[in-house]
Amino acid sequence: MPDPELYTNLILYTVYAALALAVAATLWSAARTLRQHRFLRRDRIAFGVLGLLVAVLAATWLLGSTQPLMVGGKPYDDAFWLRAADMFIFSTLILIVLCFAAIITAKFRR
Repeated sequence: MPDPELYTNLILYTVYAALALAVAATLWSAARTLRQHRFLRRDRIAFGVLGLLVAVLAATWLLGSTQPLMVGGKPYDDAFWLRAADMFIFSTLILIVLCFAAIITAKFRR
C-alpha cells in the first residue's frame, strides 16, 4: 500500500504551485495595468475586487481559531497553520457567497 504521506505531500506541493501561479498572474496583471496608466471602469472594479480579497483574507486570518486539533491521533497546535487553514476555508466560503450575490444582483438589474 502506498504511503499516505506521499499523497499528502503531492497535494500540498500542487496547491503551493497553483498559489504561486495565481500570485504571479495577479502581480503581472496589476503591474501591466499600472504601467498603462489608463484607469478605466473595469480597472477600478478589478482593484476593488483585489481590495475586497485582501480585506476578507485579513479578517478571516484575525478571526481564525488557534484551538488545537487532533490530526491522525496526535495533537496539532501550530497557531500559524491553524489560522491559515481557517483563513482559506472561510475566505473561500465568503467569496463564493459574494459571487453568487453579484450574479443574482446582475440578473435583477437587467
